[in-house]
Amino acid sequence: MVSKKILLIAIRLFYSLSRFLLNNKPPPKPKPRVIVVGVNGMEMDIIRPLMLKGQMPNLSKVIENGAYGKLRTVSAPNCPRVYSTVLTSTNPEEHGRHGIHRRRHHRQHQHA
Repeated sequence: MVSKKILLIAIRLFYSLSRFLLNNKPPPKPKPRVIVVGVNGMEMDIIRPLMLKGQMPNLSKVIENGAYGKLRTVSAPNCPRVYSTVLTSTNPEEHGRHGIHRRRHHRQHQHA
């Protein structure tokens, strides 16, 4: 028969080992950081030659180390409408920004 002392040692060892294994999970992966830079009217056809000549070294480094692309725009684009769409991931009809001012639903007032 196994003595009580050996049984208690085995239980404590199992408990300690299981706690150690459960607490030593790999650290969670860090979340990627994202910066969105929007420049109105910046066409890559114009910017690319300047970058190749070395006239835009900072932008070249950002593009080399990140990602870039041309985005599709909304109909009748203007700054508030486009950036509100980008920031909210909703279309202009949902976020209500159609220009510098929000469109309000006009109510017809009844005159007595």
